[in-house]
Amino acid sequence: MKRLFRFLTGAFTFVRSYFNRTVFIAIHLAVLTVFFVPFSLFDLWLLIGFFFLGMFGISAGYHRLLSHRSYGANRLMRFALAFIGCTAAQKGPIWWAKQHIDHHLYTDTPKDRHSPVSPYLSFWHGHIGWLFSKKEGEHDYSCVKHLTKHWEMRLLERFNFVPALLLLWLCWFLDGWSGVIWGFVVRTVVLYHSTFAVNSVCHWSWFGYRKFDTPDHSRNVWWLTLFTLGEEWHNDHHKHQGRSKQGVGWWKIDCSWYLLWFFWVISGGKLVWGLHKPIHKPQKELAGIQ
Repeated sequence: MKRLFRFLTGAFTFVRSYFNRTVFIAIHLAVLTVFFVPFSLFDLWLLIGFFFLGMFGISAGYHRLLSHRSYGANRLMRFALAFIGCTAAQKGPIWWAKQHIDHHLYTDTPKDRHSPVSPYLSFWHGHIGWLFSKKEGEHDYSCVKHLTKHWEMRLLERFNFVPALLLLWLCWFLDGWSGVIWGFVVRTVVLYHSTFAVNSVCHWSWFGYRKFDTPDHSRNVWWLTLFTLGEEWHNDHHKHQGRSKQGVGWWKIDCSWYLLWFFWVISGGKLVWGLHKPIHKPQKELAGIQ
């Protein structure tokens, strides 16, 4: 029985370790099926609509709220944003926030898991290669106690694949296999690479510009505006990590911030608040690191 138990435990650990990587590869291969399904205007709207929904969940939810706590939100709104973020199929909110906090603590150093300039000097590594490399302390969630203390966040972390599956079912319900391929598969792949571009393109000297002299290689890349809902002002963000608006300057388009203001207005400040009050606490203090 002990041998059987050890075998089953090992098998579960193996599947859990490689499941996300397998799904990631499979969904990229599934894009090839676009040649075997029809395409309509409705499919285009599914692709665009669900893309921006997922990006809003990543930008306003996973990134600004859960990782940086750059504004306040009640528990219902926090769960809703985290749930929407899960539809992007980029793992759970606790894992995502932990990796991003580490990125800011150790930007462009060997401890930065997805830096394109260190330690591998590789654009490929910063964009996508880091997903296939193991990192010591990857599941040490001591820096995200503000998330792990809530049962709903732990539940969503454990079953982070459920929102994505529900979205896949919705696409099928709305438009059959065409809806699945265009509204979920293609949308998710575009969403992957739009998010990863902030890690790679926005840290690579061939692109963008630097407004602030930060101790890293972060850059503003304005032409990513249509794909990242405001995350393209990455150098500004590394200088002012607690700002709910990423770009420093009224003219820097930030659609996630505009939508958050919309929720602030319609709820009278009950759903979200603090959008106009930048948090000046250092990242180490926010992460609970002495």
